[in-house]
Amino acid sequence: MIETARMTETAAAQIAARFPGVLKRMLESGTAQGANGPVKFVGGSTLNNLFILDRLFDAVAPSATLEVGLACGASALLFCDKYRRAGQDAHRQHVALDPFQHELDEAGMTQLGMEALDGYVQLVRQPSLVALPQLLAEGRTFQLIYIDGSHHFEDVFIDLIYATHLLDEGGVMAFDDSTWPDVAKALQFLRRNFKGVVEEIDLMEFRPEDRRTLRAKVAQALGRAQMTAFRKVGQLPRHWSQTFRDF
Repeated sequence: MIETARMTETAAAQIAARFPGVLKRMLESGTAQGANGPVKFVGGSTLNNLFILDRLFDAVAPSATLEVGLACGASALLFCDKYRRAGQDAHRQHVALDPFQHELDEAGMTQLGMEALDGYVQLVRQPSLVALPQLLAEGRTFQLIYIDGSHHFEDVFIDLIYATHLLDEGGVMAFDDSTWPDVAKALQFLRRNFKGVVEEIDLMEFRPEDRRTLRAKVAQALGRAQMTAFRKVGQLPRHWSQTFRDF
């Protein structure tokens, strides 16, 4: 949740200029609208992450996006609004995996409907363990993938393996909560064993100028940044004789 008191005037102005009204109100109030009333804004991306995702979207200019974890819909609102602002008609180009929408009173889809963005979303009510192989079997590909679902190592590991296959070359996959031990461990596998397939992106340039602080730079240098992203630069599968690197 984003605490209103922590927002600078600059951040508030950037939110108003770049984010849809429903997302702005959710960030400011700490609540989301469910099907039957307000619910607590949980599982949402931080303000920094949303700013980064906004600029990553501009850099990639995707025609299809995927996210693991819809929750209250913060990142989905951002992506779908970006499609609308680009003049794209709604045809379910954003795929969101979330088997737990009912536990949040359908808050994610309700928020998207309030902003008239639900036509851009294909909600898959299955865990990524089931949904990602199905998308791969269907031949689906994406240019921007955001992984913010289960933070258990085995789930993140499965997510990143399938995301690497589903991502078009030149596309980007981003991970929330990168300092979470399970997430950090899975990302280390990616760094150590997928060289030549993905390369890590320096996200400092995607942060708003007033948030490129010394503290943020030190955190990133020490591997303590909340978001991590990789660009796909090569194809899978890897060569059968490639040496495994412990992680």
